[in-house]
Amino acid sequence: MSEHQETWQYKHFTICWYKATAKTSAFVVRCRLGRGADPTLGSSLGEVKWYGSWRQYCFFPESDTVWNATCLKDIQAFLDEQNAAHKTGIAKKGVKS
Repeated sequence: MSEHQETWQYKHFTICWYKATAKTSAFVVRCRLGRGADPTLGSSLGEVKWYGSWRQYCFFPESDTVWNATCLKDIQAFLDEQNAAHKTGIAKKGVKS
């Protein structure tokens, strides 16, 4: 994992930043192991990354994972946050998104 170890904690999973390009970042969604456990050690549930065809961050779940409404709402909130931050970053650079 990179030196940049930003994480977002949710009830059933953790989202960890793991790489960046010039314009976008990618995040791994990991299973929570329990209170006080290292959030980077849970098994991978999927990935949040930029999807160029749709020009937005999207969630790419691992196969055979199951998601309930609460978990999907948390993922949606994270996607909304990252997409808004991306638009703001582009707007600051003067590039039309």
